[in-house]
Amino acid sequence: SMAAFDGMTPTYHVALMEDRPYLVWNFNSLLQGIQLMFSMMLTDENRPIKMCRNCGKAFIAKRYRDKFCSKECSGEYKNSIDV
Repeated sequence: SMAAFDGMTPTYHVALMEDRPYLVWNFNSLLQGIQLMFSMMLTDENRPIKMCRNCGKAFIAKRYRDKFCSKECSGEYKNSIDV
């Protein structure tokens, strides 16, 4: 939770742009911005950060069921199982 920010939580305010509300974040540092974005990506149900089953690298999944970072890794994994 907020422990990731070492007690210095970012602040925000709501602004209007073209009659549509949006959040404007105020960060104390670049690291704080990166921490928040990373936290949001980890918890995103539509495009979560996952680990590739073949190479072990982290990637942003285009679909929730994606298991590989690329078609190449998917092919390599399937070939290694067939052997």
